[in-house]
Amino acid sequence: MNVTGRILAGAVSLVLMGAFGAAGQPARADSESNFKAADANRNGTLNRREFRVFIDKEAADGTGHAPMIQSLGMYNDAFDMVDANGDGQFSVNEVPPPPAENADENTR
Repeated sequence: MNVTGRILAGAVSLVLMGAFGAAGQPARADSESNFKAADANRNGTLNRREFRVFIDKEAADGTGHAPMIQSLGMYNDAFDMVDANGDGQFSVNEVPPPPAENADENTR
């Protein structure tokens, strides 16, 4: 993964970890509310369009690096990173672990 990819992966992890915590449970009441508000079809998961709404709401709240994802327009890249099983839906069960602080330098 190149440097930009590692930065984005870290940013996505920080947004989602700030919102949901390590166990996939909402860490902030606002994040749970934002997730539910973004889940337009109320199926408990977010598709790409709903994920964008979620990131925008998290950015408005200043959660993690959501403002950076929003300002760079990297919603699709962020979604691709969190849709761990590739089903086109993001669920809290797919919250990634926080990035390692000392990532292998050879992966640039």
